[in-house]
Amino acid sequence: MHAKIAALIESPAIKAKYAFGSPSEFIRRIASEKLVELERELRDEVPPPSSESAGED
Repeated sequence: MHAKIAALIESPAIKAKYAFGSPSEFIRRIASEKLVELERELRDEVPPPSSESAGED
């Protein structure tokens, strides 16, 4: 996992997009964007709860 993060940070496209601030800010921005992407993917994969099963207790 560490190698993947290092490769991501060294990517020229990532450097161009986030080339400002301190190294910790740089990493924080990358991580934040990746988490948002993951949340979107998970939301798309998980079907919403059906209204039928919500009423059954």
